[in-house]
Amino acid sequence: MPQFGRIKMDKKELDELFNKSFEVNMRLAGEYSVIAVASVLLGQAMRLYKTVLSEDEFNRMMETIQDTSADVKPYEAESLDVDTTLH
Repeated sequence: MPQFGRIKMDKKELDELFNKSFEVNMRLAGEYSVIAVASVLLGQAMRLYKTVLSEDEFNRMMETIQDTSADVKPYEAESLDVDTTLH
């Protein structure tokens, strides 16, 4: 079970949430630019983290995100079935 600080997460629940969120995000990416969708998601995620984590936990989360950014794998542009052009 993944855990960050005092917050525990159930893997099955996270997988379900990931799949639901992915479907919604792909629909949005069909209506708006992928960059715009990603920007909004990142901004909302950071505000959620800032809301529920202590200052120290938030800072550690941001460091973890930075430290693991090289491990992030991109989606295949064709699998997104949307325009990935930067404007």
